[in-house]
Amino acid sequence: MHAIENWHVNLAFTHGRFEPGDAEFVLASAKLAVNSANVSFILRSHIQRRESPSVVMHAVLAFSLFLFWTHPNGDLLEMLLHAPGNHLDREFKGRCLQRLGHILLVQDKYEEARLKLEEARSIFIDVGNHRGAAQCLKRLGDLLWMQDQNEEARLKLEEARSIFIDIGDRVGAAQCLQSLCEVLRMQSQYEAARTKLEEAQSIFNDIGDRLGMAECLRSLGDILRLQNRYQQARLTLEEAQSIFNDIGNRLGAAQCLQGLGKVLRMQNQYEDALMKLG
Repeated sequence: MHAIENWHVNLAFTHGRFEPGDAEFVLASAKLAVNSANVSFILRSHIQRRESPSVVMHAVLAFSLFLFWTHPNGDLLEMLLHAPGNHLDREFKGRCLQRLGHILLVQDKYEEARLKLEEARSIFIDVGNHRGAAQCLKRLGDLLWMQDQNEEARLKLEEARSIFIDIGDRVGAAQCLQSLCEVLRMQSQYEAARTKLEEAQSIFNDIGDRLGMAECLRSLGDILRLQNRYQQARLTLEEAQSIFNDIGNRLGAAQCLQGLGKVLRMQNQYEDALMKLG
């Protein structure tokens, strides 16, 4: 690779792997954002030329995580998975399919997401990656509650949580609790949803996962709003928004603003609500 191409590939590989809550996320994402178009072009060119050494393939996977948190786009992953002559390691292929399934899910492409996640889960089961298989199962549960298939969602999420507990993955187990809260909220079981959230929040607090804590607070604020506990909802959403801003999660912060706008609207504070809702 030429020096300039090599620099951009390494940038994607080293800076794309961080998530909100990681200390490096804000600065790494800012640097990638400035160079995003060039990185995308260079990675695409390597795949099209059938020049995809290991460092390029892992750079595509890392860069796709950056895209997931900023501008969800799975085109590079699709290209890599279907490029003629590419011989992807089974485990790596599973990770690419899993990441692509996550992106398709947030794009509301549910059927495509389901197929990718099920294929990834099958690979992870074959290679003995229990964590990866459970992560796919959890996402499939998320997909089902988004489609109002709450009972099927609950079963998958509880199965995934059981696996996470068995392998000692507290984060995965807590994330399943978050999703189970969403199922309960869809069924208007607000107190039961709060219990799940508070349990998840306690785990995130213990392990110092600020993203998980912020997500729990945001969901808790929404539940308090639905229970007409507007003052508590406002304070909770403002706390969540502050954490999202601190860790550089613009989407989370924006969702808190939307929630605050709804709270203000319910309190007949229409001008303030319009400001929050944009």
